[in-house]
Amino acid sequence: MSRRDATPKRRKKSAASKLSRFWILALVLVAIAAIGGYFAATWSGFNPSKIVVTGNDALVPTAQVLAAADLDRHRNVWLQNTHAAAARVEGLAYVATARVHRLFPASVTIAVTERTPWAIVGSYGSTRGRALVDADLRVLSTVADDAPATLPTIETNKPVALTPASFVKDPEVIAMRDDLGALRAAHVDALDLRYDRYESLIVKLRDGTTLLLGDDGEDLQKKIALIGPIRAQLAKGRPIAAIDLRAPNTPVVRYK
Repeated sequence: MSRRDATPKRRKKSAASKLSRFWILALVLVAIAAIGGYFAATWSGFNPSKIVVTGNDALVPTAQVLAAADLDRHRNVWLQNTHAAAARVEGLAYVATARVHRLFPASVTIAVTERTPWAIVGSYGSTRGRALVDADLRVLSTVADDAPATLPTIETNKPVALTPASFVKDPEVIAMRDDLGALRAAHVDALDLRYDRYESLIVKLRDGTTLLLGDDGEDLQKKIALIGPIRAQLAKGRPIAAIDLRAPNTPVVRYK
C-alpha cells in the first residue's frame, strides 16, 4: 500500500476518536448534572425551615393557614407547587387572596388578605338559616338564629344555599346587597332589608324607623336622597314609625 493510500485511514480514525471523546464527555456531564440535581432535590437545606404567615388576624388563625397550604417541611421547597398551596389557602372562607413567596435558600412567606364581614343573609324554606357574608356575598360562616344582629340582615323569602366558602348567587340577594351598599353610601343605618309579597323593598333602620321603598329600580337613588332631609326636618317632632317613599314625588310619613 502506498503512503497516499494510508493517509485517509488515519484521518478517519482521528475523527472517530474525537467523536468518541465528545460522547464520553457528554455522558460525564449528564451524570454530573444528574448527581447535582439529585443532591439539590434531596438536600435538607432546601426543606422549608421557616414559614411565616402575614396579613391574617383572629379571623384566620396562622395554624389554619399553614394547614391549608400543606407545604411539606421534609421536601425541597423549590420543587413544591406554591400556586396550588395559595389556591388551597384561598379556599378558606375568610381568605380573599393568598400569595406564597419563597426566599433562598428555604424560607417561605404566605401573605393573605382577609375578607371583611359585611352583612347577614337569612334563608327560609328547606334551607332555613343565617350566614355571615362579605361584600362579594362570600359565605364566611353560619350564624345562630338567636345571635344578635350586629350587621345588617338581608332577608329572603325562599331557600338560599349558605355553604361556607361559597358565593351566594341568588338574584334577589344580589339586588338587596346592592341596595344596602347604596344606603350605606348615603349614611343610612339600615338594620334589615326584605321584599314583601309584591316585591316591594322594605328597610328597617337601626332606630326602628321603617322605610317603604317600593321597586328598587332606577329611582332608588332618588328615594334614598330624600331620607336624610325628611328625617332632619322631623328630628325634633314626634317619633317616626315609617317613611313611605314608594311614590318619591309624594312621600308619606307615619308617626308612632
